[in-house]
Amino acid sequence: MSFSSLLLEAARNSLEAGAGRIEIILDSRDGGTEVIVKDDGKFEVPSDPFRSGASTKGSGRGRGLALIAKESEGRAALERKGTSTVLSCSLPYVLDADSAASVLPAVFNLGLDTVVRRRREGAEVYSITSSELAGLGIESDTAKGYMAIGRMVMAKERIGAE
Repeated sequence: MSFSSLLLEAARNSLEAGAGRIEIILDSRDGGTEVIVKDDGKFEVPSDPFRSGASTKGSGRGRGLALIAKESEGRAALERKGTSTVLSCSLPYVLDADSAASVLPAVFNLGLDTVVRRRREGAEVYSITSSELAGLGIESDTAKGYMAIGRMVMAKERIGAE
């Protein structure tokens, strides 16, 4: 499972759980990347959510979390914290700018109130919000908007690397 697939799967799960807001934190540290996805959806956490086939969605569904656990080499957690569902996983590689730029436009296109925070070693490098994009007149559901978000991510990645 690629990083893009992992993040889109987590965001789609949020949407299916009725979330209106999602926060994604991508923190590159110690040769890896910590991915945290928080939402306000009404997700019922299964007793063993990372087992293949464990699902609240019905028969034949529920492989996504098992794939996330595999990609993170078993370093994944899913829990309810107050009114939020929080998925966290540690990937054994540092997320590069191209990977971030390729998937984040699709996440913004899901129609959720979205916040993406990029960190390095715990320090915030940049954030992008759906309201910021709207304020700039960027429509995430158009090809032009998709490309603009990708360019914005690449620019912020370059500035943050300096």
